[in-house]
Amino acid sequence: MSSAGSVRLVQQLLMGGGVTDFFVSYNQADRAWAEWIAWQLEDAGYTTVLQAWDFHAGSNFVLDMQRAATEADRTIAVLSPDYIAAKYTQPEWAAAFGRDPTGEKGILVPVRVRAGSFEGLLPQIAYIDLVGLDETNASLALRTKVTRVRMKPAKPPASPGTDPDLHSSATPPPFPGNSSKRGDHDEEPDMHRATTEVIDSSSPSARLESSTVKEERTTIVSAGETGARTSALRLEEISEIRQRAKALIAPRGQYASLCIVVAGGPAQQIIRPSKLAAADLQAQIKQRLLFGDMAIFTDKQGIKQDGIEGDALVIAQDESSLFLNETGVARIVQPVAHKGDLRRAELSVILKEDVYDHIVQGLRLSNWVLETVDPPRLLTDFVIVGAIWRAGVFGWRTRAEHLASPQSIIGWGLRGHDTVVKELAPQKREALAVDVQGLAEDLVELFDRELRSPR
Repeated sequence: MSSAGSVRLVQQLLMGGGVTDFFVSYNQADRAWAEWIAWQLEDAGYTTVLQAWDFHAGSNFVLDMQRAATEADRTIAVLSPDYIAAKYTQPEWAAAFGRDPTGEKGILVPVRVRAGSFEGLLPQIAYIDLVGLDETNASLALRTKVTRVRMKPAKPPASPGTDPDLHSSATPPPFPGNSSKRGDHDEEPDMHRATTEVIDSSSPSARLESSTVKEERTTIVSAGETGARTSALRLEEISEIRQRAKALIAPRGQYASLCIVVAGGPAQQIIRPSKLAAADLQAQIKQRLLFGDMAIFTDKQGIKQDGIEGDALVIAQDESSLFLNETGVARIVQPVAHKGDLRRAELSVILKEDVYDHIVQGLRLSNWVLETVDPPRLLTDFVIVGAIWRAGVFGWRTRAEHLASPQSIIGWGLRGHDTVVKELAPQKREALAVDVQGLAEDLVELFDRELRSPR
């Protein structure tokens, strides 16, 4: 296998068992759906393999399919009438079913994308239903349900015997049906459907952060492309989480670095000392640090630090590191200085776009770590703190500004060795999976305002 896609497949499947999170099995009639699903999953921090992206001319199709079906952790079956009728898709989902016949591990994940009459064994497995949903809510349904966590609503539902007009909640419960958007075949609700709470979307221009205090509790709402993200922690809990996060903002290294700290609550121990020190967990984390879309380490360096410090696991190279403690606080450090070419007198700078990319990468990695060590989601809410160390030593620019004048010192920082620290409003756990790009946009905007402000 010689193409770039084949190299990606080899990295994902041959670096060790379970490197790839999902194999996406589909019929050619549903290729567009398969690619959309794979893109959504990879955007959420998972790795995927599917025929359209990873199997290329000259490779052995049967062997590629066999590796993908047996070596990926889980299999997505893109469920439609064509998928059920096709002969060649049956061994793909059957292989996943054979590894987990009771469904206890959730290895086989059917995702229904088209309505129709389904018979046989596969449709009887609880599936994620995207039929009739708009893109925002389809993305939310997919991303939340693949995590296999309990979908208890944040607010108590209205009593079935209560007049909805008299219910105390200011927000009406969502309409339970969506018949006008079901597609070509209207249906009764299906008992096998894996349901999810539908959250109304709003435009990017409506993104906001607001807070109110009621009965000694705080509610923070961030409205964005993926809907509302509400945190309902006590004021003292939020303060304690912030303190834990900011305590880990400690400058290191001689180059500008981005530090992302994700601290959750309610505060509690979620990782036993023996689990944190376990060789299998550390090996799994190292693999993510070195390979794949979330990698922050380089294969040109060895790992300089690796082990337990106090109550935390620390894995580090010269300028990049991961910190994870027993309460689930994760800190990701990455270098962000764009080193100039001295032969052309090009100055080293911090590029806004690079910082955004690193924030997205850091949040995705943090989310993967937390899903790995806290699958029951005991940590329900998070504070995200970002810092740029030695921000004043380098210029802050957009890529276009730097390309236009790579030798200019206009706009150069004057803060010396200062650290710029910014934090986002408290977030619900789901935001780390469904709104990573929105969170990154907000944080980089706060950095931009600070670093462009008059000194």
